[in-house]
Amino acid sequence: MSECQGDTLIVILGSPNAPDGTLYSVARERAAKGIDVLYHNPNAKIVLTGGHGDHFNQAPHAHHHYMRAHLQSLGIHDTAIVGTIDSGNTYEDSSLMNNLLAERKPTRVVLVTSDFHVPRALYVFQRDYPGLAIEAEASITDRDNCQLDLDHLCAHEVTSLARLKRNAGATA
Repeated sequence: MSECQGDTLIVILGSPNAPDGTLYSVARERAAKGIDVLYHNPNAKIVLTGGHGDHFNQAPHAHHHYMRAHLQSLGIHDTAIVGTIDSGNTYEDSSLMNNLLAERKPTRVVLVTSDFHVPRALYVFQRDYPGLAIEAEASITDRDNCQLDLDHLCAHEVTSLARLKRNAGATA
């Protein structure tokens, strides 16, 4: 992993959590990867995504609220977290980042998400922000202990990315 040159934002993308707000293993894995990226880039700042949604989070608070508390419990100081995005999906993660990116003017954005989600998340963000250096760091999903239906999620990622690429080709 390369060291930070300039203003880097680490964007930890949201994932489903339990109805009581408990983070599932996928979110905890993303948090651990985000901390690892921060460790290697100590001047970077963190942005958390994830709000509410029928299939995403029906807990009392936004997903990013629970992720912030989890990161703090692991020793991440609140000043390292410079923004939250109340999003319900990957497309909103990207589109709702616009104001924050315009305000902070980062030279680099590192998306932190699950291994199965990287291709689509990276595609969406690079499409939406073509002039910005965007890369991804994948958390490795513990497939044996995951509380989510990974087969369904992986199939969703493949079909959604194919649809995005097909639609991009139709408008090119």
